Amino acid sequence: MTNIIEFIKSDRESQFYLSGDKVEDYACRHQSVKLNELKRVIECKKCGQVIEPFDFIYKIASKEVTLKNDSKIYKLEILELKKEIEILSKKKESLKRSIKRLL
Repeated sequence: MTNIIEFIKSDRESQFYLSGDKVEDYACRHQSVKLNELKRVIECKKCGQVIEPFDFIYKIASKEVTLKNDSKIYKLEILELKKEIEILSKKKESLKRSIKRLL
């Protein structure tokens, strides 16, 4: 008989541990932070790790640049789609007129 570990989503706790701690504890992405004014540090709300301020600001700036670039791309896509809609609307009207002439 072989040892098989199923990789399925479930409500069970993780089967994987490192040195007695869960793997998820090592993979914190620091999504939610708090500013500790007394210590003048940035701390992760989930894991409590102190985050380097420059790294934190750099991460935010990188996300902002990505969002701006994505926004430009989406605006161009919207313009292209509007043009396509206009062309299709004209074709639809033309087809309607053609059908009326045939009837």
